[in-house]
Amino acid sequence: MFSFSRVVLVSTVLLSPVAALALNTVEQAKQHATGLLRCWEQTEDGSYSLSKPIFELCSYMPAHNSFDSFHVNGVDMTSDNYEPMLKMFEEQHPRHALVNLCQEAYQFHKATVPSQSSTRCLCKRSGCNLPVPFVKFLEGNKNVLKH
Repeated sequence: MFSFSRVVLVSTVLLSPVAALALNTVEQAKQHATGLLRCWEQTEDGSYSLSKPIFELCSYMPAHNSFDSFHVNGVDMTSDNYEPMLKMFEEQHPRHALVNLCQEAYQFHKATVPSQSSTRCLCKRSGCNLPVPFVKFLEGNKNVLKH
């Protein structure tokens, strides 16, 4: 049985193709907000393949000196406390979804020394850590992912 909000969503999809794309991306993000994901990982021969659905988060990290180079992997959840990030993906407005969470700052020295920052995107949809240059990664995540 469809809920009222589902019927409204279907009506919107049928009437507005532009709105449908955004709503479909939101719907997919909400469907993947919990559960295990398939993430892109580099193979021994240098190509990329999708993992089995064993990860809670996927990671995309562009190189610090070039957005054309990158590293992708599934996140080892024991490497840090990812609970705050998981909550951000799960607890959202009904018509809004977080697709990527993308910048970090680190304080390796005392507070009087400037922090260091890096770009690392965490995402929560199967195949979301697309193995492409950074701008294409961001563009690709605007859409429904077909993996």
